[in-house]
Amino acid sequence: MMSQPHQIHNQYVFDVESGAEMARLLDQDHMTTRAMGGLFPDFYEPTDGQRVLDVACGPGGWVQQVAFTYPTIEVHGIDTSHTMIEYAQAQAGVQRLKNAYFEKMDVTQPLKFPDDSFDFVNARFMVGFLSREQWPEVLQQLVRITKPGGIVRLTDSDVAATGITSSRALERLTTFAAQACYRARKGFGASRDSSNIGITPMLSILLQNAGCLGIIEQPHALNYSAGTTAYHANYSNFRTGWLLMKPFLLKMGVTTNEEMDELYEQFQIEMLSEEFRGIWYFLSAWGQKPEKE
Repeated sequence: MMSQPHQIHNQYVFDVESGAEMARLLDQDHMTTRAMGGLFPDFYEPTDGQRVLDVACGPGGWVQQVAFTYPTIEVHGIDTSHTMIEYAQAQAGVQRLKNAYFEKMDVTQPLKFPDDSFDFVNARFMVGFLSREQWPEVLQQLVRITKPGGIVRLTDSDVAATGITSSRALERLTTFAAQACYRARKGFGASRDSSNIGITPMLSILLQNAGCLGIIEQPHALNYSAGTTAYHANYSNFRTGWLLMKPFLLKMGVTTNEEMDELYEQFQIEMLSEEFRGIWYFLSAWGQKPEKE
């Protein structure tokens, strides 16, 4: 059993067993992959027999896409949520994806996989559940299970999923999220008054300290302004996401129930305006595990 302090530090900012969170993650997953330009970096093309892992896979959207697109490789997803893993397994069964595998596993604990198990390890938005102290140990675990010459890729964002918008209410909510993350020791914000989570500048050094070589960074941007393809999906994402994040923000003491309710109503009014503009920025960084001598 984990100690109580460990449980607090490892707590995800949303309810991981929530059906609403599952639906939100599925939409966010598809939007994220599109904004990243595809499932893998441009230089990487999986070959027959390779093994790929998705860390904190949620309802399994990325795993299922990879398994469908590359039927000759083996794709694994791990997550701490029983609900997410059950759903992912069911969906893989419906789609007859015999090369997709899911397992309930906590990445903050020693992983059950042997050394040198995977050719590509993918981890997106771990800042939502890792404390700043846990990052180095988790990265060491991910490098351990990566094959020599294999790739570890991290993707994360400093401004929740909102980015920069024309909405004053969303700007305020995003600041609350950053401050709450700082108080919960998530991310690497500079102070308790930080307006961002501070994770993206750290991705490359975290990979480097874990032993990866040849580190590359790639920025991404998702325009979800009024009239864009991503607009309606992100509006739905925010309506669910900020309700789910409310208990975390209240627990961290960065706002009040009344203020949250007011901002929640106001952001919807502002976002439904034809003049609404929003771009979400996030960053991927990846590195290679050294070849054995």
